[in-house]
Amino acid sequence: MSDPVIVNARCSQASPPLSVVLLSELTGVKLGRAKQVDNVEIRFNNGEFITGTLPAAVYLARVGGLYGANPLQAGQVDHWVKVISTDLAPYEGGAAESAFLKSVMAINEHLTLRTYVCGYAVSVADVLLFAALATSDAWASIISSNKKAKYKNVYRLWLYLNSLPAFVAGLKAMPAKKETKSTPHKHGTFEDLKGAVVGKVVTRFPPEPSGFLHIGHAKAAFMNNMYAERYNGEMLVRFDDTNPRKEKEEFEEAILKDLKTMGIEGKKTSHTSDHFELIQSKALEMIKLGRAFCDNSTNEESKAQRDNFEPSPNREKSVEENLKIWEEMKKGTELGATYALRAKIDYKSKNGTMRDPVIYRVVDFPHNRTGDKYKVYPIYNFACPIVDSHEGVTHALRSNEYHDSEEQYYWFLKNIPGLNHVQIKDFGRVDFSYTVLSKRKLQWFVDENIVSGWDDPRFPTVQGIVRRGLTMEALKQFIFDLGDSRKPVKLDILRLWAFNKKFIDRAIPRHTAVKLENQVPLTLDSSVTQGTISVAVHNNNADLGKKDVAVGPNLLVEQEDAVLFKVGEEVTLMGWGNVIIEAIEKDGEKVTGVKGKLNLEGDFKKTKLKITWVCKDQKLRDVEFVEYDTIVTEKYIPKDKVFQDYVNRDSMSITKAVAEESINSLKKGDKLQFNRVGYFILDSEPTAEGPLKFVQIPDGRVKNVYLNKKVVTKGDSSSSK
Repeated sequence: MSDPVIVNARCSQASPPLSVVLLSELTGVKLGRAKQVDNVEIRFNNGEFITGTLPAAVYLARVGGLYGANPLQAGQVDHWVKVISTDLAPYEGGAAESAFLKSVMAINEHLTLRTYVCGYAVSVADVLLFAALATSDAWASIISSNKKAKYKNVYRLWLYLNSLPAFVAGLKAMPAKKETKSTPHKHGTFEDLKGAVVGKVVTRFPPEPSGFLHIGHAKAAFMNNMYAERYNGEMLVRFDDTNPRKEKEEFEEAILKDLKTMGIEGKKTSHTSDHFELIQSKALEMIKLGRAFCDNSTNEESKAQRDNFEPSPNREKSVEENLKIWEEMKKGTELGATYALRAKIDYKSKNGTMRDPVIYRVVDFPHNRTGDKYKVYPIYNFACPIVDSHEGVTHALRSNEYHDSEEQYYWFLKNIPGLNHVQIKDFGRVDFSYTVLSKRKLQWFVDENIVSGWDDPRFPTVQGIVRRGLTMEALKQFIFDLGDSRKPVKLDILRLWAFNKKFIDRAIPRHTAVKLENQVPLTLDSSVTQGTISVAVHNNNADLGKKDVAVGPNLLVEQEDAVLFKVGEEVTLMGWGNVIIEAIEKDGEKVTGVKGKLNLEGDFKKTKLKITWVCKDQKLRDVEFVEYDTIVTEKYIPKDKVFQDYVNRDSMSITKAVAEESINSLKKGDKLQFNRVGYFILDSEPTAEGPLKFVQIPDGRVKNVYLNKKVVTKGDSSSSK
């Protein structure tokens, strides 16, 4: 009896499976496209038919000689078809990224001494692997970065298959990707959320109340809020208060203040501690199901077990024993305190987060919300998927520094009874030069009195950068310009401040001040009388209006300008007019006085020197310019180094000056530019007595104006002392 003959082979017109398209090119079997076909359909002359991607792929491979050259190779192909179709499964919607990459690494090791997955020629195993990689965002990210070296054997095969005519033709035959896969947000591009339904998306921002929010947290908050708004959904704010030793109510208040400053308001605010009873009940279910065990291994022993891929001696304790110890743990007894509850996952896993992680521990410390009610507290990685599911979160957006725990997160969702699926979306972490983002390290700076507190202008906290003059709109747009790429980036901190300058330069007023040290009196001729003139607040922005500037015969100018004067030279007093220098008094090289004649008819375009000045014949205001250097001296401190060795303990400089009377109208937090000095923000209350304190706003330039040392910049390894 003759073999059945293909009558018709066709696949989905909108989304043809790449593996079958490639096999069509390799075998010469014509594959049609049809709107009414959901996947793949092959019909034969005897009335039989095959449907589905994998069955069709296997059939085409067998008839096309792509299933091994002999029975041994055919058996090997069987094995790898099963592995690839199960673990990579691009046509089934995709596995979790961490599980996907784990499988790719296994194949990478298999290919160490092999050209092909099986045998000595291209087989269906190679085709399925190629299709899985080609349809994976994770693989696309890898081959566009230096991470591809980690998967060098798979990458070698990938490049080779990409060069074969059949693969080139197959890729060309695939429909173009829809542009709606990502959506621009001004300059950045953001992927659409997987499985998102308009009106039903719920994101969450879960900060731990153990410090103020910093610019790293700001990205997560902005991203979660943006996606919630895009899909007409909700963003929840949840305090992860699972570690009573670290958390304080003052930090919660600071975080809520930070979110308000950022223009973010969650649909509701909750605490993980609101769900402690629920989380404990889930832990109990895990014990009863044999998916968790109580372990009294020491920290050192547990680390050795994980490092050596060994099980805990307690791993096979009976459910009854674990239940008894769990009760002791909940009571916080002396015996219970020696145990931790661990999930029974896979102690041999290549992913360290899957090696039977701790999910509960005894903490004999009062909680700031629940007091002494509980003696055991859940680990964040265990509590988070439970509370996410319970609160209706649909999408969890987070930095990919937590990427390794993604596999663990999905395992908990699958193995803890009663939980709904939550989709994780990673985005790349942003690190800034000369910036410390670890809350533990920031707390050290506070404890050592190197800074004045969590809102110190040298800190990368939201309150710190606001005190230093960064606008929230600049921070928000800067972050959105980066898009949602999964690739971690390192940026020079000066780029952020240079970006901020674009938002403030035309929007803030200009004022004048003269440094107190070595200031020089400039006395004009007797024809000059005391009075005021009206001057534009900003020469390039008339909308800011005008101000009254005091004028008269007695002025003050900077020593740095006066030493450049020459008798008979004409210089310009900015905002007023020209002066002809008639006499210069000196004490050695230092100028002690200057006399001049006002020449309002003079042409300022012809003068070489244009100087700032203030009139003494007014109520001058004492001011202080506070300029900051970075708090660390290394651009990016190596992870294996002690960060305290790179601390800049001399990072503040104060310069005293006198300013024109018009600055008395400013309020704390107002920004301005002092002419020929720089951008500043008023950091003190405008009280009647005492100097006004102005913090310099960096503008992305290399050097501060008065600071004796250079602010560290690109290429520097330390700040000058």
